[in-house]
Amino acid sequence: MTRASELTAINCTNCGAGLDVLGGGRVVSHVCGYCGSVLDAQHDYKVLKQFTDMPRPTTPFRIGMSGVINGVEFTIIGTLGKREDYRGRTWLWTDHQLFSPTHGYAWLTVENGHFVFTRKMREQPNQSWISSDLVEMSDYPPVAWFKGKSYKYFSTTTGRTVFVEGEFNWLPEVGDQNTAIALMSDDSMLRYVDGKTEREIELSTYLPFEETCTAFGLETENFQRDVHPLQPFTGSGNKAFVRKVFLGFAAISLFASVIFLMLPGTLLLSEPDIPDPSLPRIFEFQIENPDQLTQISIRSNVSNNWAAYTLELTDPKGETVFDTFRQTSYYHGREGGENWTEGSQRANIRFRPTEAGTYKLNLDREDGSVETRISVSVRSNITTSLWTFLAMGFFGIAALFIPNGKTRHNSKRWAKSDWSDD
Repeated sequence: MTRASELTAINCTNCGAGLDVLGGGRVVSHVCGYCGSVLDAQHDYKVLKQFTDMPRPTTPFRIGMSGVINGVEFTIIGTLGKREDYRGRTWLWTDHQLFSPTHGYAWLTVENGHFVFTRKMREQPNQSWISSDLVEMSDYPPVAWFKGKSYKYFSTTTGRTVFVEGEFNWLPEVGDQNTAIALMSDDSMLRYVDGKTEREIELSTYLPFEETCTAFGLETENFQRDVHPLQPFTGSGNKAFVRKVFLGFAAISLFASVIFLMLPGTLLLSEPDIPDPSLPRIFEFQIENPDQLTQISIRSNVSNNWAAYTLELTDPKGETVFDTFRQTSYYHGREGGENWTEGSQRANIRFRPTEAGTYKLNLDREDGSVETRISVSVRSNITTSLWTFLAMGFFGIAALFIPNGKTRHNSKRWAKSDWSDD
């Protein structure tokens, strides 16, 4: 005899306890929460077996609670306590079977204070089945596609049922095991579940904590202890905005540096192709606008050798501005099939004149230097890119040191994956 559709309550046929009937006409079994008897919901609730000493799982939900999930009202009709033991570690979670008269059956999972909603899939991903054997034989994490979204292998879980209470659309047993291959995208998870009697593909999504608590009338005190693999990033967007601003300033600084490097300044003197034997020699140039950065450049045709020069500059009053030297050295060759170069044929010196007038540069070649041909030029109104390069470095480093909460969050999500490349 099957159950009457209008039935709303029964008495346990073993202990007589009153039990609510909540799960619709497809319920197969009803497990009494008082004596642990498994009742056949399709045949006058006769006792099929009895479970004892079941450890009640930790969960804020109880059978009979109703709440709206994704716009649909569901009622909790059953509770399963689940356990996995692997390499000396133990994981515990609770699966609540849900029922909606309009949308059928689903699952609400509670694990470490996180809530996950799971439904059996009607449509199939491109990978119709992924087994644990396939995972073991794969060189790379298996991937599946569903509705244009990529899912990457996350974990293999073998869960064992340790507690049963309420109504179910199948016959559960303490000790039942199933193996689930989980593949994860940014916001959902495909689960290939290999159970005792059938295989199913399920789709799981994360439920927001406060909204779910409110929907089911629970206190919203958060007791989450870690980051769930499906948990979305909810950090402040201020850090991301500041990072973008700093990167923007770094890009502007780089652009300004390139512009400054391209500005040639005002040419005051140009003496090309001077033979070394003509040195020492005095060059004169006129400064009309003092306090502008001025650069003296020497370029030699030295090759696989070096040449050094002394430079003495005097101002319009005949006073020494500087007395120094500069060296050009340039080496090149080919080794291992590749060309290489080292050093430079150019030497520069910069100064800032303090008054207008005629300046004199006394240039000579140092003893021991190889004889070369050189060119001498002087430019004023030189722009320097030093400060803009420093600014670019500052803003770039600052952007790198701003904590990237989303990156850290995703690292924590995937840290729980059991995939190993070994």
